[in-house]
Amino acid sequence: MNLQTRRRALIAKLGGVCASCGTKRGLQFDHLKPRRWKPSKLSRSTRLRVYERAARAGKLQLLCADCHVAKSAREGKGYDPIAHFFRWMEGKAEKPF
Repeated sequence: MNLQTRRRALIAKLGGVCASCGTKRGLQFDHLKPRRWKPSKLSRSTRLRVYERAARAGKLQLLCADCHVAKSAREGKGYDPIAHFFRWMEGKAEKPF
């Protein structure tokens, strides 16, 4: 099975929609707890194996690009609660409080 087919299968297994806003566009894999490794340091096939393993363990979810950026910002520095509130008002982010 090629990488694209495995990636599509993993997306389908995870529900095929953003866990935060429900969109089907621009989906990315997100670890429920921040990871310690840098994805850019791994090959695409190794990254996919890591994602598949995390999904089997229940430690992976799908987020759209916007929700992923917002979650990452909340976990680190640079979280803007006002911007998040407006994203939530547009239906593009999880409830801010």
